[in-house]
Amino acid sequence: MKTRLITVISLVLPFILWGKLMSFPLAQDDYYLTSRAAFNSVSQQILSSLPNTDSIFFRPLGMWAYFYLAVRLFWVTAWKYRMIAILVHGINSILVYKISQKIIKSGAVFVWLMYLIAPWQFAAIGWIVNISYLTGAMFTFLSILSAFEKRLFLSVLFFFMGILTNELVTVVPLLMMLLRFAKKRRLIIPIIIILGLYGAVRLKFPSASNGDYGFRIGTNVIQNIRWLGMWTLGWPETYKDQFTSFFNLNKDFLPVFSGETFIFALTSVLILAVFLTSIKSNRTILLGISWFIAALSPVIFFNNHIYPHYVLIASVGLYLIIAGALSQLTRQSKIVFIAIWILQFTAGVKINLATHWWPRHALEAGKLTAIIKNKYPSLPSDKNLWLEVNDPREAELVLAGNSAVKLIYNDADAKLNFGRNPKL
Repeated sequence: MKTRLITVISLVLPFILWGKLMSFPLAQDDYYLTSRAAFNSVSQQILSSLPNTDSIFFRPLGMWAYFYLAVRLFWVTAWKYRMIAILVHGINSILVYKISQKIIKSGAVFVWLMYLIAPWQFAAIGWIVNISYLTGAMFTFLSILSAFEKRLFLSVLFFFMGILTNELVTVVPLLMMLLRFAKKRRLIIPIIIILGLYGAVRLKFPSASNGDYGFRIGTNVIQNIRWLGMWTLGWPETYKDQFTSFFNLNKDFLPVFSGETFIFALTSVLILAVFLTSIKSNRTILLGISWFIAALSPVIFFNNHIYPHYVLIASVGLYLIIAGALSQLTRQSKIVFIAIWILQFTAGVKINLATHWWPRHALEAGKLTAIIKNKYPSLPSDKNLWLEVNDPREAELVLAGNSAVKLIYNDADAKLNFGRNPKL
C-alpha cells in the first residue's frame, strides 16, 4: 500500500510543485539543440552523435536521439519538454525509494521525500537541455535496482543505455562495488567491458574540454565538494556567487533573502545535529559518503564548471545518511524535519525564480521572439531578419544565434542580424 501511494505521489506532486516552470520559453542551448535536430536528416543526426574532438559531450541517446524525436513532437512548445522532464523526475524518485528499501531497514521514505522535493532539481527540470542528466540518473537507478532484483541482463542493458545517455552513468561500476555486487561476475564483467570500450572511444576522441571543463587537482576539488554538498542539502545555486568567504554572504544579498537564508542555515544545522547524535549507531555513514564521492568522481575535478544537477545520482548517498539518522528520532522530530524540508523547498524555488540566470534568459528570449514575430509575420524573401537591441551579445546568447529564428519560421536558412536594416 505504501509503495502504491509513493508511486502516485511521485507521479503527481512534481507537476504541482514545478508547475511555475511550464510557462517559461526556450532559451540559449534549448534553441541550439532543437534547431540542429529539427533540420538534420537521420544520417546527419547520427553523424553528429558520434564521438569527435570538436564536442565536449558524447551523449548519442541523451541528447541527439532524444532531441531528434522530441523536436518533431513538440517543436518549440517548451512546456511539453518540461512535462517529460517532470515525469522522469517522478520515476527517478520512485526508483530511489525502491533502492533505499534494499539498502536500509527503515527510513527509505525520508530518502524518497528529500529527493522528490529537493530545490536543486530546479535547473535539471526547467532547462530542457539537462534532460540527459535526468534520464542518465534514471538508467543508473534502473541498473542498480535490477541488480538488487537479480535481473542481471537488464542491469547491464540499462547501464549500456545510460552510458550513451550521460557521462555521469560511468560511476555505476563503483556504486555496484559499494553495494557488494563485485562477486556477481555475470554482472560486473559485462559492465567493466562496456566501461572499458567507452573509455577507449573517449581516449581515441578526447573531448574539446578546456577552461571551465578542464581538470585540475587543487583547492577546486574542496570547493566543488562543498557546493555540491550544500546544494544537496537544499541551498539554491545562486549562493555560490553570494558567499564572499567561507561563511560570509554578500551584504547586498542577505537583507533581501534573510528569511530564506535562515531557513537554509537552520536546515543544515539540524541535519548536522541529527548526524552527530547518531554517528555511533548510523550504519549508513560510510556507504553514504562513499556513494556521494564516487558518484561525483567525473565532475569534482572541474576547474569551475559545477552545477546542482550533477548531484542527481550522488545526492542519494547523503540522503541515506540523513535517513539513517532520522529513523532513530521520535515521531515528532521526524515531522518537524519534514516540515522544515518542505519549507526549504518553497524558499529555494522562490530564490531560484528570482535570481537564477536560466529564468532570466528564458524571459528575455521570450520577449525577443515576440518582437521578432510581431515585426516579421512571415520570413522576408532574402531570409534576413533585423533586430535592434541594447545588448546584441546577450540577445545572440539567449536566442542561440540563428537557432531561434530557424525554428520560428521553420527555415534552416533564416538569419538574425542585430542593428538597423541597411535597406531601410
